[in-house]
Amino acid sequence: INFAALGVDRITFQRLLRSSLTQSSASICEINACFCQWLSSAELRALPKLPSLHTLNLDGCQSVDDDGLLLLAKRCQKLRSFSLYWNVKVTDKGVCQILRAQTEQLHALNFSGCKHLSDESVQRLVSRAQQLEILDLTRCPKVTEVGVRLVCECLDRLRVLRLYAMAQ
Repeated sequence: INFAALGVDRITFQRLLRSSLTQSSASICEINACFCQWLSSAELRALPKLPSLHTLNLDGCQSVDDDGLLLLAKRCQKLRSFSLYWNVKVTDKGVCQILRAQTEQLHALNFSGCKHLSDESVQRLVSRAQQLEILDLTRCPKVTEVGVRLVCECLDRLRVLRLYAMAQ
């Protein structure tokens, strides 16, 4: 489901939740809600369990916070690709929840611009995402050289690591 391309607004999203989205939730494998500014933790609370979801794009969804990630962690446990580019609200707490809930199938993570993430998230990431191939930590100023070294030493399958505009 590509909410971004469809131009879905909050009211349409709520209608979808009350009708077809909840009935077909078992078969939904991808959600793209990039830059859906209206998407917040309140809307995520209404999502059904999504057992087949493997790709989730929440780029630019500035109203999604740690509570929203906790809700997603309970509903989406088979993610292979998760993108949270340019989110300034989430912290290590929310990211660690979503990482903890995954079944070690994550292959691509984008946390570019998540300025509150630190080495704590990196530590959780290297323990829960051993299959990771793509990682973007661009503009994550609280991730230090220690965290970057941990990524390089622990993620053997990593092919792409983006670290542009780091604080150090």
